Amino acid sequence: MYFRTETKNGIARIVFERPPVNAMNAEAYREMARIFDETGRQKETRCIILETVGKGFIGGNDVDEIAAHTRENHSEYQEIVGSAVMAIRNCSVPVIARVQGYAIGSGMLIALACDLVIANERAWFSLPEVSLGVIAGSSFAMNDLPEKVLYNICLTGDRIYADELYRYGAVTQVCPLGDLDRRVQQAAEKIRRQPPKAVKLFKECTRRCYDHRSEDLFRMETTYTDELLGTPEREECMRAFYEKREAVFED
Repeated sequence: MYFRTETKNGIARIVFERPPVNAMNAEAYREMARIFDETGRQKETRCIILETVGKGFIGGNDVDEIAAHTRENHSEYQEIVGSAVMAIRNCSVPVIARVQGYAIGSGMLIALACDLVIANERAWFSLPEVSLGVIAGSSFAMNDLPEKVLYNICLTGDRIYADELYRYGAVTQVCPLGDLDRRVQQAAEKIRRQPPKAVKLFKECTRRCYDHRSEDLFRMETTYTDELLGTPEREECMRAFYEKREAVFED
């Protein structure tokens, strides 16, 4: 079990812990999908806070697991990932992401899948999939980021900080380091006091308007990534990652 849940006064906290960097694997994604579905269905739940233990939010996918992907098993894994992300997006009650430190790859997508993202002033986000020889990762971010910004962080691998994402509207609040818990709790309390049925119907209606076929786009990314798996380019990306060096590509 990587997740634990506690509910108090209508506010559920779903806490993820997988040291050292809170990387996700297939088992964690399955557990995430199940726990959001179950918690969102509970009558007493008015709001969910997703938080993690450690220096960072979620450090992306477990690279050792990703390195073993082939064209034969990659699509199945991506379906597991997509189901977890959509379980958050489709959760019947509002979800707040409490982001400290980093949110890398799928960690950024999981944060953006939440309805509110509250981050401390040092938090940063990245989508480094291209540098690992795959392209999956951008489809769920398309609703939240301008096209050129998304191109930049995906093609360069550069970090983007919480204050910049706040300017684009992808992050709800940026707060001082010591104020994160208070801000998250304050937002959750405000949501808890709202009429519950109206909140649920608002979220359902709004998600339908904003979704822009994210699931279909995610599956399309998977198809394109399948073309890269097993190629010399992909293999060099993984070798360079493990050897902590710059990848070298032949013309």
